[in-house]
Amino acid sequence: MEVLSSLMAFAQRSAIFALLASATLPAMTVRQSAIGATAQDQGCAITRHTTTFAPSERQVFFWFVAQQVRAGDDLTVEWIDPDGKVAASAKYDGLPTARELCLMTQLPLAGFAPANQPGNWAVRAVGAGGVTLISRTFEIQKNPFSGLLNITTVTRKEVSATETEIQIEGNGFQPGLMVHIAQYTKTGGWNYIAALPSAEVSDKKITLRYVGMLGPGEYMATVRNLDDKLSNPSLIIVATSSGYRMPFAGGETWQISQTPYGSFSHWGTVVNAYDIAPQQGACVVAMRAGIVHAFDRGEVQSPGSRTFGNYVTIDHGDGEYSHYGHLTRGTFVVKSGQRVEAGQALARVGNSGYAFGVHVHAQVTKAFYIGSQSIPFKFVDVPNPVKGMLVKSTQNAARGDCSKRFEGPMVLSQGGSSVAPSVVTVAQRVAFTGPHLIGQVGVGDWWHNTVVVGRGAARLQVRLSFAGQGRELNLHLVSPSGKHYGWYGDKTGYSGQGSNPEEFDIPTPEAGTWRVSVQGTKGTGEVMEFEIESQSPLPKPATRLVSAGTARRGGGRP
Repeated sequence: MEVLSSLMAFAQRSAIFALLASATLPAMTVRQSAIGATAQDQGCAITRHTTTFAPSERQVFFWFVAQQVRAGDDLTVEWIDPDGKVAASAKYDGLPTARELCLMTQLPLAGFAPANQPGNWAVRAVGAGGVTLISRTFEIQKNPFSGLLNITTVTRKEVSATETEIQIEGNGFQPGLMVHIAQYTKTGGWNYIAALPSAEVSDKKITLRYVGMLGPGEYMATVRNLDDKLSNPSLIIVATSSGYRMPFAGGETWQISQTPYGSFSHWGTVVNAYDIAPQQGACVVAMRAGIVHAFDRGEVQSPGSRTFGNYVTIDHGDGEYSHYGHLTRGTFVVKSGQRVEAGQALARVGNSGYAFGVHVHAQVTKAFYIGSQSIPFKFVDVPNPVKGMLVKSTQNAARGDCSKRFEGPMVLSQGGSSVAPSVVTVAQRVAFTGPHLIGQVGVGDWWHNTVVVGRGAARLQVRLSFAGQGRELNLHLVSPSGKHYGWYGDKTGYSGQGSNPEEFDIPTPEAGTWRVSVQGTKGTGEVMEFEIESQSPLPKPATRLVSAGTARRGGGRP
């Protein structure tokens, strides 16, 4: 009993000391902030600053830098409409301890409710106890024709393999009007693809035919009357008809923590993604059958870099690829080249890469690279999930076991797949543990970034990899003293021009900041996406054996 009492007293003192220590740490603050209309996909920076937004703008970005962040700190971003009400909010639940943390959040505009709420808005970052850490104001402009011409709903129906019917409801429609259809693209923003006359029109309803199929993607419809009055934009989401199921084990219940157009991080290329957090279980499974490409990069949480962490890509053989991000390193139970069925266990859920809180990032693209433009998709088991909803998986429960390795068949290619064999090779290579960068170039363009090599590093390894036939990208390095490494420079440790992956393995590299450059030299006209992996491990300290007769005490040399 005396020992037990001593242990309890010690535990109480430890708890008090911990409480006092945390109380002495400075509270979280926000150093600076900004408002803008466009932002980097893979970084934390606004690329077009403005505080005035037309209702046709895609979104409003709020950027800020939090300081002295402690794990578990409360932080919520609130968007305040002209009536002073909270129109939208984003609560950060899984913040890590950090001296500085760069954060970006967004308010969807074109096609969403805020576009129809003109006036002076505000956005604020709120900390513990409801204390406002920083706030900014901005204006959403009024559509000069609102009330006179307005779209309320848009519906579409495929009437044949070559024709789509579109019905628009609203008010102020006039005979002879035109309907403009725009599609969102990664490189060009909203691109108008058609100006269509209506087949039938009344004051409140328009019916028209679009010759052709609207493939999976995001579209926007606006109405222009003969007097040049222009309606508000209305969003048309066309989801893929392929059958995807929830990406977690059958029978379990998880929670939707972020939907497409989500405030935390779902804009740009990942606008159509879902984040789903476990409420029970932890096993991430395949949403559809296909061939696995596993990328266990050994990553942990890295909120300073917008990456997907450790992830799996599945080629479904029909031109679509599903991706599963932020997985826990060392838990993968599949390997590249294996064919899996829907519901097959892949790896355990985690928070690797740019993630706040444990969840799986699930998205679908029309290209192999996870950073490609996402497309809308629907879950068969839950047709319309919303943020905060508890959802249950209807996957095959027997397949969703992450406790044992999957011994399924190896299939390196599949009918309809556009993945080059070299990509499988890249997926099977040993992952580097240093900085992981992603980017894109066109033919003739250059991309630049940097990596830092510590003093005494044993080697510098940099690897460039990319997907797609008919492409060639070249890797170049420049040392801190200006020495050039590449196909027309020093070729030490170089894999050779035209290889994929193309890489350097340079022994005893110069310490300091190295420039990493990628040049697009061959392609088919589109922007080419790539990945850069690197590492520069320091040598392990030598172990020296000291005999008992010569051992010394204190701080003297051995």
